[in-house]
Amino acid sequence: MLQTNITTLTGFIKKIYPKFITPSGVSITRFVLVHESMQKENNISRQVSFEMFCIKIGEFIDEIIVGSYVEICGFIHVNRQKQLILHTDKITKLN
Repeated sequence: MLQTNITTLTGFIKKIYPKFITPSGVSITRFVLVHESMQKENNISRQVSFEMFCIKIGEFIDEIIVGSYVEICGFIHVNRQKQLILHTDKITKLN
């Protein structure tokens, strides 16, 4: 059975945490994305608004700053605190 976990979101960067390198030399960038949109559900419009904690492993992301509007593609994972985390494969700056 094929399992799929691919997520694409747009939104703006609310917070960027200090970048760091793990003891094994892997670069880590962590940030918070704010998403707001109108979605259709059963022909009814629904306002959707949430914050998503995101992480990019393997390279620093220097082109995004707080307030940047971006599209993020990646996969969802749950951390030890049972929080949903979007592990980012690709970030495209939209503004």
